[in-house]
Amino acid sequence: MASSHHEDAAQRLAARIAQHEARLAELAERDGVLDCTGDGTFRVCKRSTTPSKGPLVLPGFRAEVQYTGWLAPAGDDAPKLDDALVAAATKGKPFDSSRGNAAPFSFLAGGGQVIGGWDATVTAMRVGERAMILVAPEHGYGARGA
Repeated sequence: MASSHHEDAAQRLAARIAQHEARLAELAERDGVLDCTGDGTFRVCKRSTTPSKGPLVLPGFRAEVQYTGWLAPAGDDAPKLDDALVAAATKGKPFDSSRGNAAPFSFLAGGGQVIGGWDATVTAMRVGERAMILVAPEHGYGARGA
């Protein structure tokens, strides 16, 4: 008996999920911080603040996020995503935020619609998860900013 179009699509989706889970399982973790690019530098990383058992955010799926962005203090070539960095960064005024908007910020995850650091971190998250992320300039807006 031939499989239906829906069964084929479900099998393809299951294969994508398994492939994505395998990629995430290979990412390095240090002190509760996940290296989201897999290059071992931790220049794009996340620390979950509210874990979730929801489904993975797969590349190509629409993500809706609420965010507030601060700049990390200058001078550290390899900042560590820890409480001290967060405290220092959040002393200043945020450079951008979706909080207070009528709707969350929406984009295709992994689709190049946002900075590379966001694509890497959001596709390393689960629906409903909250996290702090660190995006080095080369994975964001560059050394000079936006």
